[in-house]
Amino acid sequence: ITDLDKPGIDEEPQQCSLRYEDAYQYQNIFGPLVKMEADDDRKLKESQTQENISVRWDMGLNKKRLAYFSLPKANE
Repeated sequence: ITDLDKPGIDEEPQQCSLRYEDAYQYQNIFGPLVKMEADDDRKLKESQTQENISVRWDMGLNKKRLAYFSLPKANE
C-alpha cells in the first residue's frame, strides 16, 4: 500500500520508437525500461530465497568436492 503513495508508481513507460532523434531521447525511453526490468528481476530473486538451509562439504572418492544440501520441507 505504501508503494501506491510513491510518485510515478502508476505511470506507464514511454512507447519505443523505430528511430530516435538523438541518444538523449533513446536514453530517456530505455533507461526507465531497463530499471523496471532490473527491479522485477530483483523481486523475483528475493521471492525465491529459502532460509534454514545447511550445506555440508565432503571429498568424493574421485577427489572432487561434494556438497550435501539439507532443505526444510515446504510445510515446515
